[in-house]
Amino acid sequence: MKRLAITTGAFLAFLMSFIASAETPDETLASALKEFVRGEWEKAATQLRVIAPKLTDLKRRAIAWKTVGLAEIERRRVADAEAAFVEALTADPLVEVDPVEDTPAAVALFRGVRNRLEGRLAITTNHADARLLIDGTDLGALPFHGAIKIGRRQIRAATPNGHYEIATSVVIRVGENPPLRLKLLPTSKAPTRSTAAATSPTAIVRTERRRNTQPWAIGVLGVGVATILAGTFAYVLPATPSSSGLTRDEYMERVNSYNTTVKVGVGLLVGGGAALVSSGLLFALHRDSVGPKMAAHPTAAPQTSARLTGSSD
Repeated sequence: MKRLAITTGAFLAFLMSFIASAETPDETLASALKEFVRGEWEKAATQLRVIAPKLTDLKRRAIAWKTVGLAEIERRRVADAEAAFVEALTADPLVEVDPVEDTPAAVALFRGVRNRLEGRLAITTNHADARLLIDGTDLGALPFHGAIKIGRRQIRAATPNGHYEIATSVVIRVGENPPLRLKLLPTSKAPTRSTAAATSPTAIVRTERRRNTQPWAIGVLGVGVATILAGTFAYVLPATPSSSGLTRDEYMERVNSYNTTVKVGVGLLVGGGAALVSSGLLFALHRDSVGPKMAAHPTAAPQTSARLTGSSD
């Protein structure tokens, strides 16, 4: 009896192979799925095992292997169903079972297989201090090269100060995946160019409040005006001495007094003019007495840029 069953199985496999060779892969897939819907578990599984490796479209291949697994569950062949689910998830890690249409046993077995399968991925970045989070789990500082559960994974990398980060999603397949290069982007917390220039070693801006010179300017101006007026009176008012009715000594004394007064007047005029010039300078200094003063240093500030490169499905 056992030998008859083996012979019958071999004959069915040969027959399905012959039928499949006469049909296109898509036609055979559609035919096998119809057999599955009708409840022909063995016939459907046999057809699908033959056609699945020939399907070039990975999503269709995954559907074929998944259906094999579902058929084997109906036949109580759990090990064969598990192997078929592995093939399905290897072809397409995003393939799913239907919790409504499929049996709870099939759903549980399929999800258990998916949770066990892993792929390997290498991740690098342009920030040496950036940390990696996958699905919210902190995996430490980048670079990273390790195993990740298959399926779509949310990947985020950020600097500890929150100034630069990047977030993306990647489909992890069974086996080695293409390397991923993350280039971080500035966040709202990142310093702007003007802020960086103000706080970086390249430019230190100091605001200085120098001494208020306005009172001094007013005082010097008043002294200058008074001095000029006094000098004018000293120079203009004294009359030229006359010799009439005077002895020679008295006349010479008046001449000397007149000359002294004129000299004093000239001196006062010159001093008053100098005071006016000085007051003008003091007013000019007062106008610029408060303002920024920048001291620049030759050291160049580091520049950073960010974006995402690499492959992600």
